[in-house]
Amino acid sequence: MGQVNSMNGDGDSSSSDYMFNKMVSEAMEEVAHKGWKEADNNAVTLASFGMLNRAISNRMHTITRPFWWAAGAIGATAITYIMNVIIELR
Repeated sequence: MGQVNSMNGDGDSSSSDYMFNKMVSEAMEEVAHKGWKEADNNAVTLASFGMLNRAISNRMHTITRPFWWAAGAIGATAITYIMNVIIELR
């Protein structure tokens, strides 16, 4: 059959993200050319949801970046400790 994309996570997420971003960019273009009063209600809603999604993604990336550094440092420390324990047992 074909690939199934749905809102509940079935299918390839990169393909779903691509389609969502394409729909959002088309809606933003429509709103940019016609204005929010003249554009279709669905286009305005999709464009605003897309802008909100981008803002949240950017904010989450900014917030989680330091946590990845901390997780990497903790992971490296744990691996070093485990290796020291294994070496001392020999």
